[in-house]
Amino acid sequence: MTQDQRWQIWFDEVMNFMEKEQRKLSKYSPKEKLMFHFIHHNKEQYNAGTMKVERMETFEKLLTLCEEYKRVKGYV
Repeated sequence: MTQDQRWQIWFDEVMNFMEKEQRKLSKYSPKEKLMFHFIHHNKEQYNAGTMKVERMETFEKLLTLCEEYKRVKGYV
């Protein structure tokens, strides 16, 4: 299995979770922690410009989904 295939598997798993649960991942939940780190690590690569171009296009979809499910403070 190549790195691109592993990356795609992680990406699909994160997207499926977020679409199913209608929320972002938690860094505190043990089940979600690895997926949270996947997003965090790839966001660092994306911002630094070291991510592959073909991954950037698909990762942007994930970033827009993260913005959609961004938590809002309950206290106004």
